[in-house]
Amino acid sequence: MNHKIIKTKDTLFVIIDGEKCTTRKDLFQTFQESMSFPDYFGHNLDALFDMLTDLNWLVYEHIYIIILHPDTLCQNTHIEKEELTELFELANVEQLENKEIRLFFSDFHE
Repeated sequence: MNHKIIKTKDTLFVIIDGEKCTTRKDLFQTFQESMSFPDYFGHNLDALFDMLTDLNWLVYEHIYIIILHPDTLCQNTHIEKEELTELFELANVEQLENKEIRLFFSDFHE
């Protein structure tokens, strides 16, 4: 499994292991599984943005995505950390359900 999930009453924490998401397919599949994206999710950055701005299927008010080993993830997917950060920041502003969604990169390892 490429991710771990921690749930509280109003918060969803998704911890993604960048070392286990070595391809774009792995990354988008992990986002889809961990955040319960619908089957029609398009597995690209535009589709990710669309999903992040309309999370009506999630009951959580706060969604925090933490990516461990971010250099490995971004290197192998050819997606820049800055690109993902900007996408999440914009999605947080555009969020239709008034949910808070944040992305964090961590070099902390278990």
